[in-house]
Amino acid sequence: MEQNSAPLELRQCEQDLKLAEERLQTISMQTDSWLWETDENHICSYFSDNLEIQTGLRKVDLIGTSRLEAALQNNDLNWQKHGQDIAKLRPFKDFRYIQKTLDGEDRHIIATGWPLFADDGTFSGYRGTAWDETQDVLFGRRQIEKEESLLAEIESQRANLETVLENLTQSVMWFDKYGVIRLNNAQTSKMLGFSDQEYSNVHSIRDHLKLMAERGDFGDVDVKVEVENRFQRLCGEQEGASSYRIHLKASDRYLDVGLSPLADGSRILTHTDVTAEAKKDRELSDREAMLSTVIDNVDYGILFMDENLNCDVVNARFGEMWGMGDELINSKPTFVELMEFNRHTGLYDVNGHDDDDWNDYVKVRLNVIQSADTGTIEIARADGRYFKFSTVSLAGGKRMATYFDITEIKEMELALREANEDLEYRLQQLNQREAVLESLINNIDYGTLVLDRDQKVELANKKFRQLMSIDAPFLQNAPSMRDVLDRMFENKCTGLVSGNRSEWPDYRASVLEQIQQGHFLTAERQRQDGKTILSSCMTLPGGRRLVTYFDMTEHKDREEKLEAMQNDLAQANQLLEKRVEQRTQELRTMQSTLVKKERQALLGDLVASLCHELRNPLNALNTSLFLIRRKVEGDFPALTKAFDRSDRTIVRCTNILNDLYDYALVDDLHKELTKMGPWIEQVVAQVKIPQAFEVELDIDPDLPDCELDPKQLGGAIGKIITNAAQAIADHHDPKADPKIAVYVGDCGDLIEIIVTDNGPGMSEDIFARALEPLYSTRGFGVGLGLPIAEQIVSRHGGQIRLLTQEGAGTTVTIWLPTSKHQLEAA
Repeated sequence: MEQNSAPLELRQCEQDLKLAEERLQTISMQTDSWLWETDENHICSYFSDNLEIQTGLRKVDLIGTSRLEAALQNNDLNWQKHGQDIAKLRPFKDFRYIQKTLDGEDRHIIATGWPLFADDGTFSGYRGTAWDETQDVLFGRRQIEKEESLLAEIESQRANLETVLENLTQSVMWFDKYGVIRLNNAQTSKMLGFSDQEYSNVHSIRDHLKLMAERGDFGDVDVKVEVENRFQRLCGEQEGASSYRIHLKASDRYLDVGLSPLADGSRILTHTDVTAEAKKDRELSDREAMLSTVIDNVDYGILFMDENLNCDVVNARFGEMWGMGDELINSKPTFVELMEFNRHTGLYDVNGHDDDDWNDYVKVRLNVIQSADTGTIEIARADGRYFKFSTVSLAGGKRMATYFDITEIKEMELALREANEDLEYRLQQLNQREAVLESLINNIDYGTLVLDRDQKVELANKKFRQLMSIDAPFLQNAPSMRDVLDRMFENKCTGLVSGNRSEWPDYRASVLEQIQQGHFLTAERQRQDGKTILSSCMTLPGGRRLVTYFDMTEHKDREEKLEAMQNDLAQANQLLEKRVEQRTQELRTMQSTLVKKERQALLGDLVASLCHELRNPLNALNTSLFLIRRKVEGDFPALTKAFDRSDRTIVRCTNILNDLYDYALVDDLHKELTKMGPWIEQVVAQVKIPQAFEVELDIDPDLPDCELDPKQLGGAIGKIITNAAQAIADHHDPKADPKIAVYVGDCGDLIEIIVTDNGPGMSEDIFARALEPLYSTRGFGVGLGLPIAEQIVSRHGGQIRLLTQEGAGTTVTIWLPTSKHQLEAA
């Protein structure tokens, strides 16, 4: 039985496969697209029959080749991006390229494909669809050519008109029936003898006449009356053209004036200078010079050619575009000679060494110029630059040819396409964000309305519809806020509790006015249905308004319960007042301590910054003094004391900065278990004091070990001993021997370090400020020795105490916790 089922299943699979192939063939025949496949090396391995039907390309010519080999123009940015997609095995869509048939016809192909992977995940090739868009491309090109031809014709006519107006020997002025000048050629101000600055404020016939009258062109007359009379003559009712001659007395010129009315009531006023032919020649010469300057400075390459295509005028820009010097340009070459100049430079997209190809290329260009007015064409040079080329026919068979570099425009077009693609992506992201925002608004617990600047509904969320009993279709039609308020009133959902219809218009107008002003005050309103609603309004960008409504009913119930609880709490608060009074005194004490610490922290930041800024100049001064001393000390022995005094001063300043820096920047403690006896001996031995001083050291031999930072705490004890030595040195009785005693003993959980001196002691005022930073009674120093020591001892968990008596010396006692005491405290 099982043996018979296998052939049956095989035949069924063959039938299904045949049916699938028939369906695929039917679908393929009913569309313009064809199917294609490539292997893992991107070599074409399959094409459906539609390829040959739609394009004329043969499958047998393409199978075994890659798309890159078969296509034309396969080295541009489009192909580079496609190559990156293929290299990274990414799907691609609507990739466009050109392929040539055996008949030499270009076919424009659009391909879409996706990668294929075997069951083990290895890449096995691409599969996709493609279709021919050649007809669409050709149709688009024809449309573009028609549009460019039409634009060129318009530009040509406009240029002709401007050329005619600017080359007239007459001044031409066109003004409307009110005397406002609508067109005025440059010849007017020149002919009348006015500078551009003088004529820059002339906008009407009255301005024109007033300028001439004030200069005295009409003689000694009343300017206002003369201007009005001449204005009426020019702008008054008149049928047919008229002409007359005037004499400009100020410049002694004679002008023929022509006045021609037009159908819309406007006038054409012309002036012709008939003073002297010499003057005309000079004006014409000046005009030609100006035109030559303008032509040389425009961004177009311009050629003016006679009827035999000899170049009368070649501007400088043309020479720059094609690398031609002044010698060739000024020699009035023919157009063919200009082309011959670059025949072998590789700029032209033609084989310049082949005479037949070159002659055909030149002939095509000459036909374009001779035909003239054929529109604008693009010229692509071999160096990658693009030019717009156009020709215009002039009188007498002359020609004007223009070249405009559009390379940057081409690059901008590419950048614009990329920017448009980025914009489309951003718009998609924006639409997604708007959808998320709308979903959030519909799910918040506030009734929300968004109104446009005309107070029409843009958005109303679900909670608003529920609170106001308004159906969604009504709000979707963008009703005005006035209509929304009327619907709320009908549903008894407004703050007009009385429900009196006669009061409603005034109430509604008040609400609309507040929304219009954009400061709808947040307020609770009792509605007719008994609910308490909290409403508010705010202004959004663009003049829109956001109006919100929140149901406060449950919150009001909670407030009543809270009020009862507050009454109970009031009694409890009375009991707490006494406790607060007790704690107030404690807090005041703590506050005083905190203020002191904050001031010290602020002082520390300032001192640290000051030390950093002064160390560099001191180091530079020390280095400079050393170099000067080495240079001049042998020649000037008298300067030795001055150098020594300067060295001592720099050292003193450096020590002061070090003290300030140590006090300002508190480093982390690096504690280690220390044997106190040897450590104290080492600390005392490192203190620099005068040799005449006697230091008695008394150390308990049974001292326990202590957890401390040897460097920082040793520095603190050293500063205390140094201060004692300085106090003795400044004020000691010469009959007594200077003496400092250091005692270290065990006090149970504490280690006691006592430093005693036989110096002058301190008065009560000095003793009160002894631990205050920056307080010193000496002529130098900054008074930070004891404050730094106190700071370091405090950070070790210890305490420091001073005892002094004026004339009887000073004792400084330090208590430090032992290692055992620190462990128990932890």
